[in-house]
Order: sequence, then C-alpha cells, then structure tokens
Amino acid sequence: PFDLTELMAEEHGLEVSREDFEARLQQHVEKSRNARKAGGDDEPQGIRKLEAKETAYLEDTAKLVPTEHSQVYTWHEDVTGATVQAIFDGENFVDHIELTEGAEAK
Repeated sequence: PFDLTELMAEEHGLEVSREDFEARLQQHVEKSRNARKAGGDDEPQGIRKLEAKETAYLEDTAKLVPTEHSQVYTWHEDVTGATVQAIFDGENFVDHIELTEGAEAK
C-alpha cells in the first residue's frame, strides 16, 4: 500500500509520488494479469513447478535432499556457498545450458 511505501521511503530520507506509485502499480497489475493469461492454468508464463515424478527423480536418482527454504526469508542478506545441483529445462533435467545472446553468467 502507498502509506507503507511512503513511510518506509521517509525513513530513508526519500519521497514517493502518489501519482507515480499508482501508475507503476497499475503497470504491475496489468503485466501480472497478462502473464497469467499467457501461461494458462493460473501459472505465469515461464513459471514451471516440478511434478511428483520430477521431485522423485531428484530424491531417488540424483540423491538430492529438498531445499531448506529459510534463505527465502533473509532475501536482504548476501547468500554465499550456493551450488547448482540440477538444471531443469522445463521438460527434462540437463547437464548444462547455453547462455543466449545478451545473457550473462553471474
């Protein structure tokens, strides 16, 4: 909500334009709505949840344990020591991926 955003901005010595806030919020709502429509099944386009057979593969074949999600709640802190354990291309688990033009590895 605008009031909370304004309060948080003031705590950091910043100002927020209500007009710009409302315009950006409307852009976000429309973008989200369009992504849901394009993705079908109420999933935004490009978002893919792993099915039971895929999570079973990770646990049984790849011998991976489920992700420990506490880092989700410390998003504002740097995360170090992360290792990619598996890559899912939307259909299969793959050994590697190729960067597309304009993409950069981080």
